[in-house]
Amino acid sequence: MKSRLFPALAVAAVLALTACSGEPAATEAPRPEAAPVDTSVLPPQSGAPAPDDPTTPPAGAVTADNLPVAEDLQWNDTADWRTAETSVGGGTEQLSVCQQNSIESLGGNAVQVRTFTLSPAGGQADGEAVAVAMSFDSREFADQGYATAQEWLADCQRVLAAQERTDGRQVISPIEVSVPSGRAQVTEWSYQAPSTGADSGEFESQGLVQQGDRVALVVMRTPGQDNNWDVEPGGPVGELHPMIRTLPAVADRLTR
Repeated sequence: MKSRLFPALAVAAVLALTACSGEPAATEAPRPEAAPVDTSVLPPQSGAPAPDDPTTPPAGAVTADNLPVAEDLQWNDTADWRTAETSVGGGTEQLSVCQQNSIESLGGNAVQVRTFTLSPAGGQADGEAVAVAMSFDSREFADQGYATAQEWLADCQRVLAAQERTDGRQVISPIEVSVPSGRAQVTEWSYQAPSTGADSGEFESQGLVQQGDRVALVVMRTPGQDNNWDVEPGGPVGELHPMIRTLPAVADRLTR
C-alpha cells in the first residue's frame, strides 16, 4: 500500500494562510520598530526549542528500542502488522492527518520514528501505522509537548479541511487509557480522502502516551466506510479498539 504521508510544514503554511486574510502591505520606508506578530494564526507548538541536530541526541535520549515493534500493534491478530522502516527524526512529513507542524516543533531533544503496514492474514497491505517516540529535556517540556499534540488532535477538522479531506468527523472523542504509569489517551477521526472517489473513506486513530520526560504518538490509518470497535470492555462489538489494546505495550517500550 502506497504511503500517504504529506509535508507537515506545507500543512502549517496552509493553516496559517487560511487563518486570516488581508490586503498586501504597501511599499514604504523601514519603520523604527517592527509591528507585533499575530501569534493567533501560527500553529501551536511547545515552549521547548527543537534541537539543532536531532540526529545527535543527548545522553539518555530515546532510541529505536523505545519504539513499539510490529507484535505490539494490535488488530485482529498479532501478526497483522509488519515493520516497514525505522528512522531518526520526524522530518517534514505529516505523520498524522491531524499534525499541524513538524514533530520536532513539539520540542523533544530526540525523535525516533517507525512505520508499519497492515496485512491481515498475510494478504495485501490495507493500512499503515506510524509510531513516534520523543524524549525531552524535562518533565515540564514533555507536558508541553503532550499538550500541543492534544491540541493538534482536537483541532483536526480544520486541518482536514485545509488538506481537502471532506466530511471530517471525530469518531472517538479523547478517552483516557489505563497504562502502568504516566498517562495515555485515544482519539479517532474519519474523513473522505481527496480526489479518490465517493467510496474513499479513511479512519485514523491516534494514541498519545506520556511517561515522565518521554512522549509517544501512535497513528493507525485504514481505508473503509465503517470501523466498528468497542471503546470499553464488554461493549456490543465484543472486541476492544486496537489502539486501546496497543497503548500499554507502547508505554512499556517508552521507558525501557
